[in-house]
Amino acid sequence: IGDGPAMSELKDRVKRLKIEDKVIFTGFIKWTEVGLYYQLGDAFLNASVTETQGLTYIEALAASMPVIVKYDACLLEVIDEFNNGLFFRDNKELPLLLRQIYELPELRNKLKKNATKSIEKYSQECYASSALKAYEKEIQMKKAS
Repeated sequence: IGDGPAMSELKDRVKRLKIEDKVIFTGFIKWTEVGLYYQLGDAFLNASVTETQGLTYIEALAASMPVIVKYDACLLEVIDEFNNGLFFRDNKELPLLLRQIYELPELRNKLKKNATKSIEKYSQECYASSALKAYEKEIQMKKAS
C-alpha cells in the first residue's frame, strides 16, 4: 500500500523473482480505504528501520492484523511481542516468522484477536480523557500557586 522512491526497484525485483502473481502494488490509497486493504492480508510486515511515527502499525492493528516488524525499542509501546505482533532482530529471522504466521493458525488468530484490543489506548475517547486529565491537573497546579 502506498508509493515511494523504492517503488520501481521493488517492481523490478518482483519481476526478476517471477512472483508478479503473488504481489500487488496498489499505489496511493485514500486514507478512508486503507483499513480495507489491510484486512485482505494475513499479516502486516514492515521491515523499515526509519519509521518514526508508527501510524502504519496502529492502522494494521486496528484492522486486526498480526504485525511483524524489525525490532526497535521505540516500538515496545505499540507491539507486545507474541501478544499482538512479532519482532525480527535480523533478516534471517523474518522468513521464519512469516512461516509461523502462515503455518500456525492458533498463533495467527491469537495475534489478530489481541491486535484491536491493544490499540484501545489510541482511541479518541482515551485521548480525550487523557487530555482532560492533563488540563485539570494544570488548572489545579495553577490554582495552588
